[in-house]
Amino acid sequence: MKNKLSLFVISGLMSATLMGCNNSDNSGNKILNKALESLAQGVTLDGSIYETASFLSEMGGEEIGETAETKYDFHYVFENREENAIERKVYAYEQDGSRYQWDSEVLVEGEDGAAYYNELGYNNKINHVPAVTSSSDKVNFGYYCDNPFRYLTINDFTKENDNLYILERKKASYLADKLFARIDEIFAEIIDKAQFIFEDDVLKRIVLEPIQIETYDTFGTSNRYFLLNAKAEIDVSNLKDATVTRPEARPHETNHEPLNNAFLKIGDNYTLTIAYNFEIDGDSQSVNYYQFFFTDEGVFWKCDLDDTPTEADLLIKFNEDSDFTTPYGYDSENNKFTTDAAMSNGFTSLFNAPKSLYVPIVQDVAAEIFDYDEIDQTYNICEELKSFIGIECFVPSCVAVRELNGFGTNCIALLNDQNELDQIRISYYRRDSFYDESGTFTLVYSDVGTTTLPYNFE
Repeated sequence: MKNKLSLFVISGLMSATLMGCNNSDNSGNKILNKALESLAQGVTLDGSIYETASFLSEMGGEEIGETAETKYDFHYVFENREENAIERKVYAYEQDGSRYQWDSEVLVEGEDGAAYYNELGYNNKINHVPAVTSSSDKVNFGYYCDNPFRYLTINDFTKENDNLYILERKKASYLADKLFARIDEIFAEIIDKAQFIFEDDVLKRIVLEPIQIETYDTFGTSNRYFLLNAKAEIDVSNLKDATVTRPEARPHETNHEPLNNAFLKIGDNYTLTIAYNFEIDGDSQSVNYYQFFFTDEGVFWKCDLDDTPTEADLLIKFNEDSDFTTPYGYDSENNKFTTDAAMSNGFTSLFNAPKSLYVPIVQDVAAEIFDYDEIDQTYNICEELKSFIGIECFVPSCVAVRELNGFGTNCIALLNDQNELDQIRISYYRRDSFYDESGTFTLVYSDVGTTTLPYNFE
């Protein structure tokens, strides 16, 4: 039923010069015009999207009485004064009614007209990161992130009464597409109703309803057809002076010291054991084990906990003159690791791979991005960085499933009795039209400062 469109899916835009029904009421014009001028400078939008699917016996068939409902909550902020900026938060619901954050972002327009994230980084610094499309091109802020209310005029409205104005269909479709098509594609369809509701001459509420459409979803090898209805109910506030939330570096506190020292002590010499397990639709899958022996000359990557080497294992050498690496594969006939074996074992693409593919950036992570739980004596990643820091910083790239970033990821750090880094626990969940998946990475640190490579380079 629900189709989640990425930020960079191009939606067809209606011309900003489309003209609607004229309003000849001068007092009404003043009230409406004031609202539109304010909307163009800044506004906060809070509300919900309600979607109802009525299932059909077949394509174009009769309704069978089965229905499904989907709900999203959203919080948008448009700021268009000294700086053009947008803040978006979207929340979805589980079947049990519990709510989770589905999307969150703040984007500002750079001097070059591109969209930038101002985000708190793992180093506790504010980074200005360009948003990019799937083809790595910079995102045009004006096209993808602009405030769509800036293109409405009083001529686009018809006055029903002193408290209700109707936005004409073409501009309504443009507005709905820009606001909500990335959440639910039905809002890229024609809009049947667009109401602007006033109280005491102040815009308070907007209601958008797309036309009913027939569509389908794929379940296994068959399609299920249904009629889809949706409505967006929007509460309007902070007209003219809405301001997006800008991140700030987190303060250093006394309880950050042990974690900070533990991260620094890790350095480039330690043993890392990873257990990765996950569930699909509640069914447990097999657990994968990995071991990494990190030293200043290279890494041994073991794909299980068995001491016996296999052709799936790799010995990776760091090159002194560059940040690239050389893989050594296992030669089972001669019981040694060589570059020739790496070639014959299928690791050709890993020659001259970057060091960062294998080595996580533990020692560069700032302790301040964690909150200390005195009861559990654990460090929990701060709310604004939950979506990606765990997998991004602690799990080697060659193991991590990078598309898990942003899917409800959480991260917890535990110290041992000597205040050394003992474990990092990373959990995640993700959902799509086919299944629900959840899983954990459990990372155990040992032999800090004393790790050696179990095999030689030959």
